[in-house]
Amino acid sequence: MAWTQERVEALRKLWAEGKSGGEIAGVLGITRSTVMGKIHRLKLPKRATKSTTRRALAFARRERRIAPPRTTSPIIGTWRKPPEVVYAKVDPTDPASIAAQALLAAAERAESRRAMYRMPGL
Repeated sequence: MAWTQERVEALRKLWAEGKSGGEIAGVLGITRSTVMGKIHRLKLPKRATKSTTRRALAFARRERRIAPPRTTSPIIGTWRKPPEVVYAKVDPTDPASIAAQALLAAAERAESRRAMYRMPGL
């Protein structure tokens, strides 16, 4: 198939309007692969795909939440002993008690982040 100047202009116009590759292919009477190849060769601006948008949203959600430590491996199903946490009474007027509570909270956050990236079975 030969790309005429009119077809290239139509392609650029439809792409700028936000039409998908399949919609443009239907208008021009060619395949989606042909349209996407020409878009790539013309170096037209890329668009965010659903998969990249999903990945970005998943990353943002992961950054906002702290996953609980896993006690079982999702693949193998082996039991891992959860980390032991010792809780003590906190005296709100005691500075050492407040500092210990802050350190404990930071350690728990760090452990949950490490658990999120830990390989199963390790």
